[in-house]
Amino acid sequence: MLLSPASVAFAFETETMNDVKFGGCFHNGIIVKFRSKGKMMFGCARRKLLGVFYPERTDNYELYARPEVDAVHGLRVEASDAGKLRFLARHDAGEPWELLLELDAPDTVDRIGLFSKTWEPTEQTTLFSNVKYVTGARAIEPADAGRGERYDAN
Repeated sequence: MLLSPASVAFAFETETMNDVKFGGCFHNGIIVKFRSKGKMMFGCARRKLLGVFYPERTDNYELYARPEVDAVHGLRVEASDAGKLRFLARHDAGEPWELLLELDAPDTVDRIGLFSKTWEPTEQTTLFSNVKYVTGARAIEPADAGRGERYDAN
């Protein structure tokens, strides 16, 4: 599922639940596609990491990663009028969002949506729920700075 943002400032969020029967070669979450410079993929990878990946940066595609084994994640991406992208996460809907990474967007966001992929034999199901999309200044929420970092993706 992909959509084209109606505004420069927006937020897109979802909850993911992973059910893995066998294998561990999967990656799922939110994908951000840019007008001319590739994509960023934010979510759970191999049920080992929660991260933000920029595959077109072959020298250092892992912009943020931390060990993570929980089956349920709340994921949120925010884009501001100032050209910033923020990646936030939480485990429970009652928790505040934790800011994991903030960076300058490498280009205008062309599309944003959900993705799920495998690359070896894996019996895995991802359930996406509570998908929300908000535009304008009200899209940006306060967040707990947590273990996040600031990064220049360019």
